Amino acid sequence: TRALGSDLEFAVLKELADWPHMLEVSARLLDPSKVTEYVFRVAKAFSSLYTDRDHRIVDIADEDHRNGLLLLAKAVGESIRGALGILGIETVDEM
Repeated sequence: TRALGSDLEFAVLKELADWPHMLEVSARLLDPSKVTEYVFRVAKAFSSLYTDRDHRIVDIADEDHRNGLLLLAKAVGESIRGALGILGIETVDEM
């Protein structure tokens, strides 16, 4: 069993891990576009994962892997919500 480990999963984790650095750069340069670039990269990486048929959460039998993907999805949502909040953009919980 595994929680996370594929290249697509690590691509999302790598983008999430870059947040503190991107926030620091954005603040130092007084450049909010760095935050928007971060949001775009995270969303793009997660979209690649989410649309991959080997990563369909509802189809994954391994509970650890499924739970890992659910936690990753939650982390992506929280990261994007926080970044948009810094930009003064409100988000919705449901559509």
